[in-house]
Amino acid sequence: MIEYVHSELREAFEYIKNYQHPEKQRTFLEQSYVFFQSQEIDRNKKLANANYTNEELYIPIIIKSSSSRLIVRSVLSAQVDEGFDLRTFYYGIYNQLADDFADMFDDMEEGAVTPYTYYLKYRDLRPDLINPYELYWAVISHLIHDVYNSDAKTREVILDRAINGLKRCKERLGQQKYDEVMTIFASGQPEFNQLVQQMVRKADDVDFLDKLLRDQVVLQLKNDKQEKEEFKQTIRTVREQINVELQIAKPDGLHEMKETLIDAANYSLQGDGKRLRPILTWVMGVREYGLPESSIVPLLRSLEYMHTASLIFDDLPTQDNASTRRGRSTLHQVHNSATAELTGLFLIQKAIGEQSSLNRFDAATVLTLIQYSAEKAEDMCMGQAMDLNSKGKVLTLEQLNMICFYKTGIAFEAALVMPAILAQVKEPEMATLKKFAYHAGIAFQIKDDLLDFEGNHLILGKPAGQDERNNNSTFVSILGDEGAKKRCGSIIVLRQMH
Repeated sequence: MIEYVHSELREAFEYIKNYQHPEKQRTFLEQSYVFFQSQEIDRNKKLANANYTNEELYIPIIIKSSSSRLIVRSVLSAQVDEGFDLRTFYYGIYNQLADDFADMFDDMEEGAVTPYTYYLKYRDLRPDLINPYELYWAVISHLIHDVYNSDAKTREVILDRAINGLKRCKERLGQQKYDEVMTIFASGQPEFNQLVQQMVRKADDVDFLDKLLRDQVVLQLKNDKQEKEEFKQTIRTVREQINVELQIAKPDGLHEMKETLIDAANYSLQGDGKRLRPILTWVMGVREYGLPESSIVPLLRSLEYMHTASLIFDDLPTQDNASTRRGRSTLHQVHNSATAELTGLFLIQKAIGEQSSLNRFDAATVLTLIQYSAEKAEDMCMGQAMDLNSKGKVLTLEQLNMICFYKTGIAFEAALVMPAILAQVKEPEMATLKKFAYHAGIAFQIKDDLLDFEGNHLILGKPAGQDERNNNSTFVSILGDEGAKKRCGSIIVLRQMH
């Protein structure tokens, strides 16, 4: 859970950092530090310590709650408001005391120090302690009369929240326990308490925006976590299914040379591939468009056959001259270049054969899919030619984006668009998928360039540092490693917003 929360906070921080006005960043960092520092100080208090002063009990929670609002204003680049800091100070007490009252018994059980838990434990021993419930109402009075000048609507909102908080507490604790709590905290002002309890009995339930928003955020975080776990499990399951389906059978009576080609193809397919493209196709086809899982198996195979063929050609001595792919020796190292070339052609033909066997779909639709696939294969060939022609040259970012799209983005586009073709979706949705694929391909290539730069051959599945050795222009060489990371993060945010 901590790792998940940390991940969400990191993403939020990076988002804020990228989109906040530069002149506001220092203020944002200072206020963030104050927020987390006061939270840490507050959390480290021990309920067994009977010597905390009122200042030690209240100042950290006031600063914590107040600074959270100042952070929001900094992020929004709100105009300077001389009265806001002071109002925020009082809102810090008001909100924190309301929340702590609601969680009082849970906090007591966990040994957490709040003004309420501390008062409950030490009120008879420490006559100097401020009664947090009385302070809460004093702040409410100040907000209504001195800050908002007895504005009727403001008074209604603030009192509704306070009264409904007490009403929810009464429902949760039961009448007897609630009366005991009120005897402890409200005995100093019996007439005022009688009026408040009369309001509690008559009050209608009111949902407040901040509580609704908080509940929705918590629910969203839980759903996000569940969705991520489910998606990871889906990827694992689908990847295993695809791996089983990929192997090319060898029927009896095969010619020796064809058997050699099949063995070579299966060797390349057996590597530790991520199967990203067929997995994307499965998710889009089955989850998004409701296509029967068994009906698109040939399409999944064809995508991986085409991708593997492109890697075989890419690794050849005449192209990138790679020695390792997917954690194993490249095909031309195991056999020879001629066998590797023929195996690549063999897999391309197998891919076309798989596409033509999509017999559960309308023939005209399948023909459209095959035509689209042929066009994208042509584009990928052009992208590889552009990449080879760029070796040793200093590229602009625009040129690199174009090569990246034709080399990498096209394959992502095909993985998204081909199931959409089978589902016969409309052109506007096709255009959206293509736009998403463009950004996904660039983000994928930036990450690949970073892994190569950082030397992580275990994740890459191939030797690291190849780009530098081959004098290739990459996103890292053009933008620097930090610039590449920022661009990758920005692209991911744009994709999520889109």
